Amino acid sequence: MEMNLLRDWPAPTGRARLFFASAQARAAQAQAPEKDVPPSEIQRAALDSSRETSAYMKGNAVRILGLGFKVFDHYDETAFRQACQAHLRRHDVYHTGFFFDENSGDWASRTMHPDDIELSGESVDVAAPGQPGDTFAEMIDVRQPRIPDWDLFSFSALGIEHAGPQADAPEFTVAICMDHLLTDGFSIFMIFEEIMMFYEAFRAGAQSLTDLPEHASHADYARRDMAFCNQLTPDSPQVVEWQRFQALHGGGLPGFSFATGLAERDDFAPGRMTTIPDFLSVEDSDAFEAACKAAGGSLSAGFMAVAGLIDRLVRGSDSFTVCTPRSTRSSPAEHYTMGWFAHPVPLEFSVADTFADTVAAARQANKDVRFMIGVPVYPAQKVVDPTLSSMPPEMTSLSFIDTRLIPTYRDLAAHGFTVIGTRRNAKSVHYWVNRVGHGTNLNFMHPDTPELAAGLPAFADLFRQIIDEVITTGDCNVARDHAYWQAIVDAYEAKPAPQMRAA
Repeated sequence: MEMNLLRDWPAPTGRARLFFASAQARAAQAQAPEKDVPPSEIQRAALDSSRETSAYMKGNAVRILGLGFKVFDHYDETAFRQACQAHLRRHDVYHTGFFFDENSGDWASRTMHPDDIELSGESVDVAAPGQPGDTFAEMIDVRQPRIPDWDLFSFSALGIEHAGPQADAPEFTVAICMDHLLTDGFSIFMIFEEIMMFYEAFRAGAQSLTDLPEHASHADYARRDMAFCNQLTPDSPQVVEWQRFQALHGGGLPGFSFATGLAERDDFAPGRMTTIPDFLSVEDSDAFEAACKAAGGSLSAGFMAVAGLIDRLVRGSDSFTVCTPRSTRSSPAEHYTMGWFAHPVPLEFSVADTFADTVAAARQANKDVRFMIGVPVYPAQKVVDPTLSSMPPEMTSLSFIDTRLIPTYRDLAAHGFTVIGTRRNAKSVHYWVNRVGHGTNLNFMHPDTPELAAGLPAFADLFRQIIDEVITTGDCNVARDHAYWQAIVDAYEAKPAPQMRAA
């Protein structure tokens, strides 16, 4: 599994078919009844953000979270359209569109019948970057609907000239672009599985596909989410914790350990994705996981602990704070339901002299923060000050995804599975440590500044060196070996960057 910004993803060139909601489907949605489906709290934050008029937010008007993957079969237009429509009709997150009601000063919604959702296709020729014509990213940028439109999705079949009826080794690439309002990182894998299952079934002549896992309703989740957050008071433990956590950062949320080059809160820079696809081999990933467990931690806590040790070396703090996403899915059926079921929670733990003590503290902190799941910062801060927008404050976030635990039945690497997204402007550093089939990769979404151009390779190098020390000796003592580690930090701008692909 790789991660890429859409503009840097090497989309296949040549003949392609792009599918968007048809005019009839958009008309049906515009006339659909209001069924009191609210946005979830994190959806509300995204919706409120769309109404911000700053240059920063205007640049991020389209925030795609999508995927690309290869299909090793002939391209069948009818089967592909049917597969995409079946996916859209199956999940109710696609059935509701939101609009801002000026009379109530709040978001309202219309919910259409799933059978009214249909797609219409457009034939295009995708150009390579720097060549005459439009690239795939440019096509999506122009065509992709944006909030408050309902149809915040597109499905594309690329490179279809290589998957014609006469092709001996047929292959084409699917690109699916969703607004983040409709999906989260976990759902991305579900889209891949469902589109493949539907396509294979319809290619084989099936009229429908009923052998699918039970799924739930995102609308029901949104109602539950709203009801829970509406009963919060200033004395609710979650509100108190968010207030305490924000007070640690001057009313804001955590920043990155290394300098970003953005001095003021309103400063921003173009967004960039930097990836290290082969950060750890399978053998090193397994060895590090074993060391984490031997110290009473876990793999995710181990990566958190390494980040904490780096923060101590750079900033001298004996406490590490970061925001980390947590899933709000609460039933087996919701694990097979499309939607945005995640939000950041505040994490804080003590950073000791050794990795062993720190990873144990990180694991305990991961357990202790579970009571915060279901209460993002946005509704919590509005309990204290109702005049505040639901627009999320900037934060550094650290995410860990173990694709071995995700219920996919196909080899992601074999299908060239890639997570793709957009981020024109950036203020904060978000990083993902992903355990995948071929080891572990490290990915940063960040402002494109000279400071981070120097700092991120050094951060990754230091991250790797601490892991190597843990693998080799079973621990890492930054106090005993302070001079050694501090020399690395002090000289990071002069150190050569590790081999990496900057997307």
